Amino acid sequence: MQLPVTFLVALASALTATATPVTNAKRACQTTVPRGPIPRTIAVSKRASPPSSSPATVSFSVPGGVVGPCSLVASLPAGYPISTSGNPQLNFIALDGPATGSIVGTATLAAGEFRTINSFSCRPSMGFRLEIAGVEGSVRFEQTEHAGLFLTYNC
Repeated sequence: MQLPVTFLVALASALTATATPVTNAKRACQTTVPRGPIPRTIAVSKRASPPSSSPATVSFSVPGGVVGPCSLVASLPAGYPISTSGNPQLNFIALDGPATGSIVGTATLAAGEFRTINSFSCRPSMGFRLEIAGVEGSVRFEQTEHAGLFLTYNC
């Protein structure tokens, strides 16, 4: 008995489709908050006259066995109190890893947004210094478990 070619192709397609596991399913990211007390105020300022600068630092602990890159993100829900003045643009500078001392991202943070600053190879400890990018400015917000800066992984 001969089976039509179209039937064999359809059968092969069906068998392949049912035997292939779904590997493209999107996983929910895991997050970690900066080390230190929560809540806490993160304040960054820079003044031209008289010259002064007050950077802030955030450090994260990353568990072993993570999958994929780690991403530094800012998550500030709508209505979240964040105060800014002057030029509130922030530089994010790596404190460790292969880019130590380098600016790894620049962002202006605002309530009502979720922003990825940059993604990196995960390391057990990851730290960043926040500095005002312009001549003068300030940024101030409360870091909580639900708003502020986070590190995401296993996405």
